[in-house]
Amino acid sequence: MKLIKFVPAFLATVVLAACSSQPKPEEVLAKADQVGVNKVVAYSCENGNDLKVTYSFVDGQAKTAKILLNDQAIPDTLIRNPKNKDFAAFTALAGGYTFNADAALNVENYATLNPGILFKHAKTDEVQAKGCTVNTQLTELLNK
Repeated sequence: MKLIKFVPAFLATVVLAACSSQPKPEEVLAKADQVGVNKVVAYSCENGNDLKVTYSFVDGQAKTAKILLNDQAIPDTLIRNPKNKDFAAFTALAGGYTFNADAALNVENYATLNPGILFKHAKTDEVQAKGCTVNTQLTELLNK
């Protein structure tokens, strides 16, 4: 009988410990603001839109992204979802936008990888920018 009571309690403790190992979005933002290395990348996109993305790298990995779409700021900092291994998915805390980039994105190659797509979430997802390529000259200028 004691074992029957112990096993569920033990499993619950293990599950809670696993869940608590992921930092909260607010913690990610605070750490990125305190110790992050900021790098800006300018992108030209096929639908005529331009993006300027300021990535904040912590321990070499992009943790947050602040985006200007045609020189208009997206109103929320986007945080990288650490659970997504297929690509770097950055999502706004308020849920209004998602920005996808290459999974290999890091502080060494940030200026060479082209992003996937920027979505604005509404009743249907609206593509804001896609088919983007790095504007190398502007990126170099922005990081001086």
